[in-house]
Amino acid sequence: MWGFNFDIIYIGLNLLLLFIFYRSGVCISKGKNYWQNASKCIIAFTIILGARYMRGNDYEHYLDVYKNDLESSQWFYTFMCDVMKSLGINEYGSFFIYALIFSFCLFVLLKRYKQYAIYIFPMALIFLLYFHEFMIRQALGYSFVFLYINKLFDISVDNSKLKDLFKRKNFKNLLWCTLFFLLTVGTHSANVFVIVGITLTYIFIHKPIPLILSIPALIFATYFFSELFNLNTLTPILNYIGGTNSKFTNYVNHADIWFSAEGMNDIYTRNPFIQFIELLGNIAVFLLGLQVIKKYEANPQFYTFYNCFIFGTIFQLGFLNLEIMNRMGYVFRILIFFVLGLILFYRKNLLMIKANRLFFIFMFFQFYDYLKNLFYRTEMTKFLWDI
Repeated sequence: MWGFNFDIIYIGLNLLLLFIFYRSGVCISKGKNYWQNASKCIIAFTIILGARYMRGNDYEHYLDVYKNDLESSQWFYTFMCDVMKSLGINEYGSFFIYALIFSFCLFVLLKRYKQYAIYIFPMALIFLLYFHEFMIRQALGYSFVFLYINKLFDISVDNSKLKDLFKRKNFKNLLWCTLFFLLTVGTHSANVFVIVGITLTYIFIHKPIPLILSIPALIFATYFFSELFNLNTLTPILNYIGGTNSKFTNYVNHADIWFSAEGMNDIYTRNPFIQFIELLGNIAVFLLGLQVIKKYEANPQFYTFYNCFIFGTIFQLGFLNLEIMNRMGYVFRILIFFVLGLILFYRKNLLMIKANRLFFIFMFFQFYDYLKNLFYRTEMTKFLWDI
């Protein structure tokens, strides 16, 4: 239940964390040592997120999972839990380790973009915080997605044929990608979709999705798709996926719940006004992001981030109230922090075009969910010292 809540400790610690990310980004953007400053973010993130208590719908569940080995099918996650328990780390301490792994792997990837750190660092926190709190094991698995992307981007795809990817010069990076793929899937199987999506986008799509396609698709997904789409269309796909993994098989066996009206969750529904403002906010990022990438960062890495964000946004809005499908889109959409980081970095150039000034105003709707979670959270604001 939402309502204004002024929990000074919860709000204060979150704002402190945002300030640390911002100040560290400022220092790095000025040429100061990357890891000295990134380590401040990692330490703060680990302490503040690790010390949370009962925050996120799955928090209590993962206390039981850790104590009773309830995710034995996820071999690497089970291995990590066994190691932590052998070191005397209890179920509450495990959340510190999750936060440490997640933030460290994130900053390994962000080192590639350290010139934009002043904006990408705080944007990363704003758009990944909710993910880390609410999708605990999937977010942990996403840590290795960050490492996978980092090595994938070391493979050149400019003017390359598919067979060139397997040349000797790429052998080491392909091995690293294979390792991080296995660690990702061994922690949370559903992350296979984001790895496959990012890989195919990086290798095969060497230009950003044009607005003539993305904006009509966004409008259709926002207002019409959920009313017109027949969920039974998913059945053949689900049957195929179910045969590939025991975890997916569980979803398929319960498809009548997960992928039907019973799987709908109204908590994501916006009122019509907010829905319209959200649409304008997404159009703003589509448009401004395309401008800045085409003019200043025309390379496969940012094409990939932009295109995955576009796909994730449209997919998530199309299946907004269907929980499991919503999540599949969400893990692509959160890459928005790279796009917003670039937009803010080049904002002076963009704002020289008068029409862009209005889009900048609409763009700030993207912070709506972060602010709502900060100030309108009536529960889940506790820390371990509140036990």
